[in-house]
Amino acid sequence: MSEVIAGTACGLLMSVVFTGLGALVLAHHPGSLQRLSKHLPKGVTLSAVLLPLTLFLPPLWGIAGAVMGLLYLIVKDLFPGPGLGSPNLAFTAAVAAAMAFATAALFLTPRRTRWEWLGMNLAFAGIFGWLLPHLAG
Repeated sequence: MSEVIAGTACGLLMSVVFTGLGALVLAHHPGSLQRLSKHLPKGVTLSAVLLPLTLFLPPLWGIAGAVMGLLYLIVKDLFPGPGLGSPNLAFTAAVAAAMAFATAALFLTPRRTRWEWLGMNLAFAGIFGWLLPHLAG
């Protein structure tokens, strides 16, 4: 059960990173706010969209973290053994591989936001790939 609690804590930490980097993207690229507001229905303000996002993202990331904790619980029993600075090589390698694949997809994003997305991918890999197994142990 400690794996699920560790996963939830990691998910909440990831929500802080996600919200912070999202705010950084919006602050450094003011044109993105204008483009976003063009796609909203008439009468809906940008703050009416962003405020609920900041309220609902932490619980959603917490749930995603709990799922990652469950996955870690399964993987650590099926493939035990440390490696890559983690208590479980298989889990950490799987998370790192998934983030490497997601990082390759960054070439499909606008060039001006690639660094923020790269930071988010690295944070995800670090938080879930390394921190979660250490917290669960």
